[in-house]
Amino acid sequence: MKKIKGFIFLLTLLAVFLAACVHYDDMHQETYSGTHVLSIMIDGRTYDVTIPLLQSLGATSFSARGDNFTGLPFEAILHHFNIDTSAVTEGLVIGEDGFSRTFTPTEMMDAANFFIAFERDGELLPTEGRTSHFGSIFANDGGPGRFVRQLTRIELNTPTEIADDAIMGTYEFSISQGVVTHIVSMEQLLAFDTVDFTVNELFQERLDRNFTGIPMRVVFENLGLDLSNAVNLTFRAEDGFVGTLSAAEALNVGYFVIAEDRQPLGSHSDGGIGPFFAVARDLPNNRWVRYMQAVTIN
Repeated sequence: MKKIKGFIFLLTLLAVFLAACVHYDDMHQETYSGTHVLSIMIDGRTYDVTIPLLQSLGATSFSARGDNFTGLPFEAILHHFNIDTSAVTEGLVIGEDGFSRTFTPTEMMDAANFFIAFERDGELLPTEGRTSHFGSIFANDGGPGRFVRQLTRIELNTPTEIADDAIMGTYEFSISQGVVTHIVSMEQLLAFDTVDFTVNELFQERLDRNFTGIPMRVVFENLGLDLSNAVNLTFRAEDGFVGTLSAAEALNVGYFVIAEDRQPLGSHSDGGIGPFFAVARDLPNNRWVRYMQAVTIN
């Protein structure tokens, strides 16, 4: 009788344990299934990535930047979707706030370097008030420069998508939408009503900066550019830096700045920050683009 009671007790414990495991798995899966979708965009096509997809493809632990992450090499994700990357010339990892960083085709296919992560030390990457648990990890980078948190979009640019960045003069920049490219000169900008405004440079010792510029909305409207269906704008600088703003940010808080403290901005070659400076009012200065040469409306 004691053996029977003991056996029944063990069965009861086993049943409780299995129920707890199922409950935990259901909760874990529910957490993952409700997370943000990461979009990979190339040549007008979009591929959606979810955490359950990464798990099914064999997401594993890897070490980077002194932490243990869980994720998958980006190269493995590309192979899963059979994405042809032969014509890709550069890529962008873009966070929910529009913060972006570039990567090269060689880095893109390096399975030991470029990862899409969703966990750190067994916990989902924090959303910090947003929705995405994804992050881009370049394991071989020495610093935090390309750890893009709340990653929401990866754009793979091919020659048909990249605007012709040829600038016709020192005081000109290009704005491209589709196959149409406009060359905008300093003379054209000065024909508009300029706006003087002061911004608080967030997280920097120098708090206030006084700019003169033209709202991006004004320039776009005068060029006949329709941004109603646009997703984001890519800004390229003379030093190779690439930044992005959402279409809404560009229209509402974006300025083409041409002077600071009533003085011309100078150029990259003479130690200045211009002659054109893309500034997003009330957004951190890591969203601004000095030495701006080209704008692409996507």
